[in-house]
Amino acid sequence: MELREAQMARYKKFLDEAGEGLFQTPAWGAVKAEEGWRPWCLVATSDAEIRGGLIALERRAGGPLGGLWHVPRGPVARLDTVEGREAGAALLVALSDLAVKRGGISIRISPDVGAGTLPAGWLASLGYAPVSDAPWLHTATFRVDLAREEEAILAGMEGRTRSAIRKAVAAGVAVDMANTQACFEAFHRMLRATGERNDFRVVPEARMRALWERSRAEGWGCVFLSRARDGEPLTGALVLAPGRRCHYLFGGSLPACRKLHPNELLHWEVMRWARARGCAVYDLQGVAGRIRPDHPLWGNYLFKRGFGGEYVELEGEFERVLRPRFDRALKWGLARVRAAASLARRSETHG
Repeated sequence: MELREAQMARYKKFLDEAGEGLFQTPAWGAVKAEEGWRPWCLVATSDAEIRGGLIALERRAGGPLGGLWHVPRGPVARLDTVEGREAGAALLVALSDLAVKRGGISIRISPDVGAGTLPAGWLASLGYAPVSDAPWLHTATFRVDLAREEEAILAGMEGRTRSAIRKAVAAGVAVDMANTQACFEAFHRMLRATGERNDFRVVPEARMRALWERSRAEGWGCVFLSRARDGEPLTGALVLAPGRRCHYLFGGSLPACRKLHPNELLHWEVMRWARARGCAVYDLQGVAGRIRPDHPLWGNYLFKRGFGGEYVELEGEFERVLRPRFDRALKWGLARVRAAASLARRSETHG
C-alpha cells in the first residue's frame, strides 16, 4: 500500500513501539529510492490496529531478469509470539505474490530478532532458506540501553572505556556536532583514508552526501567529529536516528589519534545526543560474532564491547528464490563484478 499522511503517522508510531530505528522506516525507503530502489510498504492489521509491517525494496535488474527484493531488518512484528508470526507470515505471503506479479527473481529478508527466536522450520514453511552467499547486513551487534540515567550508562561501560573518555577530555579533545558541509567533507576524507589503510570499500562521496543531506534536513542524521586541542579532526562518525534507535552507520579515524583516545569520547557524546532526542537504544552496527583475540577484527569487537551494550546475535539472513535460473545467472555476474572491484582496490592500494 502507499501510505498517506495519516497512515504514515500510524505506521511510524507502530515502528517506535516495536523499537525499529532505521531500515524499515519510510525515511530509509526514501533514501533508497534515490539510489534506484523502489520501496513498497505492506501492513498487517487486525481490529484496525497495525500488527506487523514491512518496507520491501525492489531493484530492477533490467531486461528479462525482473528484480531483486530486499526487506532489511524486517518484517517488523512480534515474531516471538504466535500472533506476531501470523502477521509476519501474512506479510511475507503478500510480498511473494507482489514480487511474482512483477517478475521478481528473489526476496531477501533479515528479521531483526535474536538467534533462536523463530521456531525451527517457520521460515522454511514460507519458502525461505538461509542465504547461499554473504549476507548483505551484519548478523551480530552490540546495543546500548539509553533509557537509563547517564551515570548508569557510564557505570555499565568497561573500565578501560571510561578511562579512555577521561583521558580524551584531559587531553583537550572536543566533539564537534555542528553538522556542516565542512564537517561532512572532513569526515569523508577521513573515511576514505581509513578504507585505504584497512582495504575496505567506502561508499562514494556523492551517494553518502545525498544520504547525509536528506537526514540532516529532516533532523535525524548527524556527522560527529572529534577534534584535537588545535582543532584538527581526529575521528568521525555518521549516525542516523529517525526513530527510537540510533544507528552508528559509518566511522573513520586518523592513525595519529590513538594515544588521545578520541573515539571513546566521540561515541559517548553520540549517546548523549541520541538520548536527549528520545532514543532508547544505540546500535553500534556490526561485529564479527563472538571472536577470539587472534581474529583480525578483534580490535573492532573489543572497542564496541567496551560501551557495555548487550551482545545481540541475529537470526540471520534468508532468501526465497522465485526464478532459480535467473537467480543463478545474476549471482554469478555479481560475484564477477565484486571480484573485479576487490582486485582494483588492491591494485590502487599497493601500486
